[in-house]
Amino acid sequence: MALHCRAARYINAPGGYSLYDGTAFEQAGLELCFLKSGEKARHLFSRKEETYSIIDSLAHHGRETVAEALMDFELDCGSGGN
Repeated sequence: MALHCRAARYINAPGGYSLYDGTAFEQAGLELCFLKSGEKARHLFSRKEETYSIIDSLAHHGRETVAEALMDFELDCGSGGN
């Protein structure tokens, strides 16, 4: 689909590192990137071993704090998946 839309980059959630073959993306002419959460996002959306939903985070921390945490992500490109 990315190629059909003439995309140059494919961005996936952090859990996709082990799912994608970076070489296959490179051969297809696509840059494979993953979202990498910053400290604010990690702290807000994960508590111990459990990960809570956005709705839970909104209820406990408020809209402004959640909005700030949602912007606390970087792109990790070039790591290539598995």
